[in-house]
Amino acid sequence: MNVYLHYADILSHVSLKEKEAKMRKDEATLLIERQMYVLGFTKSSLAASVGIAPEHLGKILSFKVLPNPKTSELLANALQMPIHDLRAMFFDVQKSA
Repeated sequence: MNVYLHYADILSHVSLKEKEAKMRKDEATLLIERQMYVLGFTKSSLAASVGIAPEHLGKILSFKVLPNPKTSELLANALQMPIHDLRAMFFDVQKSA
């Protein structure tokens, strides 16, 4: 049994974690964008519906900042998503980055 790990194998393990984090972010982005499409929201109209600046919504949707609890609630209501799912998704993506 060969237990030797090649340097490339170690590097591929590291990049696997990065790929998983990117996949998690991509999946979350797709889920939000799909829900926006189904409900007829643009980023501007969603921001207006929630009562925040489009620039701030952009930071939230790119996972650069976590929304505060009130904004999370307003986003979840606008997107017709359970609040705990939305907050968990934002937390998971930001934690994996």
